[in-house]
Amino acid sequence: MNINESELLIAIEKSIINSEELISDADLLYQNNRLPRAYALYQLAMEEAGKAMDIFGNIVLGLIDNKGPKKLNKDFKDHVAKAQMARMLSLFLIANSEIADKTIKEKLLNWTLSEIEDSSTLNDYKNYSLYTSFIDNTYKLPNEIITKERLNYIQLMARSRVSNAKSFLLLSLKNLDSIKEYSKNNPINEEQINNSIKEFVEKNFSK
Repeated sequence: MNINESELLIAIEKSIINSEELISDADLLYQNNRLPRAYALYQLAMEEAGKAMDIFGNIVLGLIDNKGPKKLNKDFKDHVAKAQMARMLSLFLIANSEIADKTIKEKLLNWTLSEIEDSSTLNDYKNYSLYTSFIDNTYKLPNEIITKERLNYIQLMARSRVSNAKSFLLLSLKNLDSIKEYSKNNPINEEQINNSIKEFVEKNFSK
């Protein structure tokens, strides 16, 4: 199955809409003290927003010709600088968010970097929030694992990620042609991006 750019733009729009709906559903669960299930939906909201960003990356990098969505996503994830791009984008979104409290911004930064360094942790807790799990030599229910502190963390991350991804995409899609042209004329260099990340963090966040 082939897929064209117009369909991918629809996918971006609907992924963002769905991510916002997931957060609304998670908020309802949170308000009714259903903490583990709320955690799961906040996590899914982040993943849905991430899907929108991945699709946008496929379009910008020119990876959509004659490819179905599964092949297209695989190609983007296999790209040499995918991890560096994701990290830079996350840092950009945090630094340019409307969160005035710099302490909160730095928490988001630290969580984002931890997430990149150990991506399995978030997925593990998503499973813990849904299933009975064997931990520390015993079986535990989701509500014995998902603490209020961890839920507050994922709530803040999800709201920030979805809100900022939406703002970023709305602006970027209005300038898509120029962004694609820039990407074509400035191919990704892993070393340059790593240096840019270092400079970006030093400029926007305190030690």
